[in-house]
Amino acid sequence: MIGFITIVLIVTLLLFGFLWSVAQFNEFSKTGIKFVRPVPFFGNLFKATFGVEHLATALKRVYDSFPNERYVGIFEFFSPTIVIRDPELIKMVTIKDFDHFHDIPFQIDEEIDPVFGRVLLSLKGNKWRQMRTTISPAFTSSKMKNMFHFITECADKFTSHYESECSQSNSGIDLDVRDLTTRFTSDVIASTAFSLEVDSLRDRDNYFYKQASLLTEQSLSVILKFTGFRVFPKLMKALGIPLFPESSTSYLKGLVSDTMNKREISGEYRPDVVHLLNEAKKGTLKHDDSKEYQNKEFASTEEYSVGKSNIKWADDDLIAQAVVFILAGFGTSSTLLCFLLYELAINTHVQEKLCTEIDEISSKNGGKVTYHDLLHMNYMDMVISEALRKWPPIPFVNRLCTQEYDLGPVSKNSTSSFKIKKDSGIWIPINSIHMNPEYWPNPTKFDPERFSEENKRNIKSQTFLPFGSGPRNCIGARFALMEIKALIFHFLAKFEFNPCVKTHIPIRISTTTLFLESKDGYWLNMKLRNTT
Repeated sequence: MIGFITIVLIVTLLLFGFLWSVAQFNEFSKTGIKFVRPVPFFGNLFKATFGVEHLATALKRVYDSFPNERYVGIFEFFSPTIVIRDPELIKMVTIKDFDHFHDIPFQIDEEIDPVFGRVLLSLKGNKWRQMRTTISPAFTSSKMKNMFHFITECADKFTSHYESECSQSNSGIDLDVRDLTTRFTSDVIASTAFSLEVDSLRDRDNYFYKQASLLTEQSLSVILKFTGFRVFPKLMKALGIPLFPESSTSYLKGLVSDTMNKREISGEYRPDVVHLLNEAKKGTLKHDDSKEYQNKEFASTEEYSVGKSNIKWADDDLIAQAVVFILAGFGTSSTLLCFLLYELAINTHVQEKLCTEIDEISSKNGGKVTYHDLLHMNYMDMVISEALRKWPPIPFVNRLCTQEYDLGPVSKNSTSSFKIKKDSGIWIPINSIHMNPEYWPNPTKFDPERFSEENKRNIKSQTFLPFGSGPRNCIGARFALMEIKALIFHFLAKFEFNPCVKTHIPIRISTTTLFLESKDGYWLNMKLRNTT
């Protein structure tokens, strides 16, 4: 009898939940907003949440289904969410009316994770404004120039290593360049951020590389955690689930503290990240960007004023912002390098033209490159901009509506509008916009000429968003571009890249990663160039 009653209760609860969820899904049908019919309980992102398809694929399907709409509706579980299609509306919510959308629907509680709860990404409201204002001067082009020689030292080391490897065979070596790029970006971050001299090529199990890999790991469990922090933050807090392993948090705390203490005792000056963050903590970090370097890279982000800062730093604040460099310079940068080397390998005419530009600079400087030269290499900038278009490191961004906002007409031919409620979310599907033939003809083709001086003037505003848009854009964009360009310069000066037997053409995107990644690795042949 008890078992029967239990079954009846369970069935009743499930039926009630089903009917309640269906009722929730009527949110858009009452307003005239087009939407994809959701799955009861789970909404529209069920497959993406559980690794059946990539989130970028799910958003693109919604984006492509309604070509005449300015915005459309989806459900994240039970939460009605807006996907924005119209570039002008993107400009409104990310720049002009930023005050209505200055937060992101992602929250890590400081009590559960005292470091990652303070990372710039997860801060909200005035806390975010003050921290962004405080650390923005650390990411100017002038500050990047001061760190440039640390990056070229790493690039020289990697070049020498692979010269030795490739010299042993006329046909070069086949390798998954994912290993190469992650080890390079790891060594760069270790040097530029923490004054560590590591050699991830020879000491393949060094502790810094292991911990950086854990911080930027992409897996189904990470997707589930991000979904939890985005959709069910109170539940995640109640369960006490941190975003990253405690070992990584403890290691970073010790690393930053030790570095700061050594600097304090020795008085050593080194223009790296720890120095810049210490200056920010003391309030002496100044925004001194040189006009010589402003807006030289098409993909570089614009800096916006978001207010004054009188923030009082705790130790965890400094550690948390050091993590920003790891996230900006390690994971997404290494992935973009992989996609870029893949595109150069299968588009040999692009690789040859880029090599010509590199050879001109190299011969002028005796095989070296300066920060000034790198920023003024037009074709290099075109190639990397096209890689960012086709393979944006972060293929989508989302925002939280912080006060009710009228999104304007639902479609191009409609006069009815919709007011998005406070605490509702919006998605900006960057990858979908970058692959829209209306803005980018033949979008699957890798064509750097889209970004030539003649053509880039015709690029519609807010249709090229590799680092986001507005005041909440990626703060580490300049750093990422610098290390990517430095490695490409050094490698193409010495090597050529071609497809090999294991190269999968076209690339198949993994469904169990948060950002875009190849399902099959990035296997290429690397051999010494014949420069005689």
